[in-house]
This record gives sequence, C-alpha cells and structure tokens, in this order.
Amino acid sequence: MMDNTAVSFSHISKQFLIGPKYYPSLRDWVVTFFSREFFRGKQSFYALQDLTFTIRKGESVGFIGPNGAGKSTILKLIARVSLPTSGVLRVNGKVAGLLELGAGFHPELTGRENIYFKGTILGMSKSVISEKMQTIIDFADLGQFIDSPIKLFSSGMYARLGFSVAIHLNPEILLIDEILSVGDASFVEKCYRKIEEFCEDKDRTTIIVSHNLGMLKRLCHRLFLLEQGRIVAEGQPKRIVDTYLKKHMQ
Repeated sequence: MMDNTAVSFSHISKQFLIGPKYYPSLRDWVVTFFSREFFRGKQSFYALQDLTFTIRKGESVGFIGPNGAGKSTILKLIARVSLPTSGVLRVNGKVAGLLELGAGFHPELTGRENIYFKGTILGMSKSVISEKMQTIIDFADLGQFIDSPIKLFSSGMYARLGFSVAIHLNPEILLIDEILSVGDASFVEKCYRKIEEFCEDKDRTTIIVSHNLGMLKRLCHRLFLLEQGRIVAEGQPKRIVDTYLKKHMQ
C-alpha cells in the first residue's frame, strides 16, 4: 500500500444473514447455532456490494445516502468492529471511532475513569492519557458530572465525552457516525472547528457519516453517495449533495 493511503477497499462486500427466529436464552442460541437449524429460513442480505475506493492521508471524506445504504457498515469495517465477507481491506493508521453513543465506555465507571478506559483501548499509555486528561475534560465541559458514572449521562453528555476523548488522543484516522447530531448547537460548532483543525494535519484522516449535508459540505474534501450498498457517485461535496437531493428529495 502506498504511504499516502489511509484506507483502501478492494472489491469489498459485506453479507448478513437475516431471519425471524427468536431465541429465548443464550443456551438456545448456542445449541441452534451448532445445528443446521440455525441457517434454515434465513436469507442473505448484502449491506455492501463490491466496493472499491481509496482514501488518502490528510483527506476529510464523507458518506451520504438513504437509510440502509451501507454507510455505517463501512465505518464498522474500518474500525474492525466487523469484518468483510469478501475483498481486501487495508487500514494504515491508528483508528478512533465515534460509531455509537457509549461505544467503548463502561457504564459503571465515571467519566474520568472512562477516559483512561477508552484511551487504553486505543493503545495509549496511562502516562500519555494523564497528560491529556485535563484538556479532554475541559473540552467536554461536563462540569462535576465528569466524576459521575456515565450510566447517568444524557445522550448529549455521551457525545461530548466521546468526541473529546477521540479527538484528543491523537488518532491517525477519525471516524464519526452521526454522533454529533445529539449535541447542543454551541458544542457541535466547537466540534466542527476542532475537526477542521484536525484536518489541517496532512497525516490525519477524517471519515464522516451524516445526514447533515451542510456539515459535510463544510468539513469534507470529497463525498461518496451510496445506494443499496454500492457507490453510485463520488466527487466534490456540493455536486454530490446536489445529486443526492435531486434523487431523494423530490
């Protein structure tokens, strides 16, 4: 892989099995899984179909499309939360993802403790996390709640802490999936400015999934339009947004 490549998809597909079967207990699921019964009545569904694209270091890239188009699945593959069914995926750099509210946090730990917890997951040493601790806390602006268990947090508070941890622990690839949609306007604007600052570093890459088209036009160098797991358009943000609106907002 070339040195300036952050992410490379080569003929990537992702298949899921879907079906109506309900399992009342974990034991029932395990027993059924190891029998042929598990696969009976299930249908295959391709969330992604034969995707090939490259994202360069220093780019800020966005994915748009209707619900179910496969946008979030792409981020989960890059974050290694899920694996492709076929194709070759290469990721060059340390990844921090804001994929779901509360992802990577422990609900019983305080906000402060979760900064250590999340930082450790991202491969940071305790000394480095301690060095950045106050900066993370100040940016999240949670006040005294930073020392409360995060199971008491609102969705907006989760977003504040999650973004602050991810952006300040120096990832090389930052993934953002709709999480900023739950923040208040002033904090979201602060996040936008921080992402713009992050993108000024030519070795760092931002990949965003959002229905906020204004945000994508502001923050991204390039957009991909997805439909039914396939890329149908790619290019300059304004042109891709206009294409999307013409197809889906009539």
